[in-house]
Amino acid sequence: NEGVSQVVEMNDGDNLMIRDSNGLASVVSKDGVDVWRMGFAKDYGGVIRFGGYANNDNDNSDNYPGYEGWCQGRFYDHVFADGESADDVMIIHDANGDGIGTFDSGVWTLGDDDVPYWTEDIEFNGVQGDINELGPFNYIEMKILPQMTIDAREPRTGPAGMNELEAVGYYWLSNDCSPEENGDCEGADRDYDGDVDFQDFTYMAQGWDPNYILSP
Repeated sequence: NEGVSQVVEMNDGDNLMIRDSNGLASVVSKDGVDVWRMGFAKDYGGVIRFGGYANNDNDNSDNYPGYEGWCQGRFYDHVFADGESADDVMIIHDANGDGIGTFDSGVWTLGDDDVPYWTEDIEFNGVQGDINELGPFNYIEMKILPQMTIDAREPRTGPAGMNELEAVGYYWLSNDCSPEENGDCEGADRDYDGDVDFQDFTYMAQGWDPNYILSP
């Protein structure tokens, strides 16, 4: 019983994007097979229930150039009461477009072509992992999704010397690191979460070499 539902979609011109290993963001793939599926989850005492969805398998993304990553879907009141927010977001890249695995005897098994990303892997309006940017659900008006970019890059733990230490010191406690604006705070944001803190210092220290100098 789905009860009351409401439409959820992206703004015109917005698209689901993904960053490559160099931090460059591009619109997710769409070639007639690839499907990117999104679920909005609520935590009920350790049991996750998905109460809404969106994906780029729709008329806009299929038929209009530039809309390849445009997502649309619905959410339902049997999980989300009016004014409630999601506890987590899951995005799955269903590369073969054949559905997201199998469900048998209460066990969900993803297919070999299915790659999952969770809230911590996603930028919402440019802020890594901040699900608050998604906002609450209501059943009066259509919900517009924030701009979302998947950024699941592994933390940078390579060699580091005095130049890297200087960058961490200069940007210490900054919270506006961006690949586009300042090159992840000139590389000081080593876990790509948008700020420079003790976790980044720890990743830098793992490769500490006072004689290391990055080649031009």
